[in-house]
Amino acid sequence: MPDGSTANLHPHTNGLSLGDLKENGKDAIGATVQEIEFRGEDYAIYRSSRGVYVHFSDDLETRRNQLAEYVKLAVQLCELRYLTNQMRRQLVSKFLPRHSRGATLYDHNMCQALMLLMETAAERKSGRDSEAKAAELQATGIAQRALAMAVQRNTTDNTIRYVRTCVLFGLAWLAIALLVGRLITGGGPGTPYAIASAAGILGAIFSVIVRAQSLDLKPCDDSALNYLMSCIRIGMGGIAGPILLLLAMTVFSNAAPGTADLNKTGGTLTVGLVQMICIVGFIAGFAERLVPNLVQAAADKMQSRAGTPGQGAGTPGQGTETTGQATGMAGQGAGTTA
Repeated sequence: MPDGSTANLHPHTNGLSLGDLKENGKDAIGATVQEIEFRGEDYAIYRSSRGVYVHFSDDLETRRNQLAEYVKLAVQLCELRYLTNQMRRQLVSKFLPRHSRGATLYDHNMCQALMLLMETAAERKSGRDSEAKAAELQATGIAQRALAMAVQRNTTDNTIRYVRTCVLFGLAWLAIALLVGRLITGGGPGTPYAIASAAGILGAIFSVIVRAQSLDLKPCDDSALNYLMSCIRIGMGGIAGPILLLLAMTVFSNAAPGTADLNKTGGTLTVGLVQMICIVGFIAGFAERLVPNLVQAAADKMQSRAGTPGQGAGTPGQGTETTGQATGMAGQGAGTTA
């Protein structure tokens, strides 16, 4: 037969009274209580392994009043618990103790908001509605400001993780490219492409760092696929460098006359050629759309050469339209020259 102190406990408390809540013990949902932040007359606010929570009164009627106030900020508090948990899971927390021990600013803000909500319930019970309304507005403001700061903090953390993955993957690719150019190709015909790939990686890393502030990876965008996409972005730079060098040596050799020297030397590198290769590779890695556009232009150029004479001549209407367009462009060129 339960005694008077526990007979009126709500089933959701699992028989845990307000006086039984202690540090290093278990709360009503089975989480470990790390620290009791505040004890009121008929409630307690504590921080557990799952975040900041409130233990309501043992009296059923008082508990219902407290729950009615609690649900007004339940959404904000739930999101704050998730975001603060994401912060604690960072790798840096294992090496910087101040990030892993004790309550954060966001925890203290949640505690303050919860305390004001619980006091709001007491104020309403006492008939002081104006004081209760002021406390409720203050609690709402604290929770909303804390949530905005937590979102900004997680957005910054996501951006840093994205850039960090890009840099680490790029450094690994760079080491492999230089190793291939040094040991495998041994200064042969493949060496310029290895150098171009390394330069493309540097260009891609530089591009990501420059655009880091505009990434805006909010908590809702946090996904393991972000790591994959960062590696793909850097890998595109490593691939784009050799491709652009190859295009400059073949299809667009007239637009890049310096590459003719590389064809003539048969892969023998001079200081000037290495500089030219590095510039080409860096630009290819930095400008994400440059190489795809050039490849498409090269494909269009090759398609225009293919086909039968009839396909090249086209229909009479198409030929007239093309001639008109060419005449118009020539007229514009003449006007510009004049």
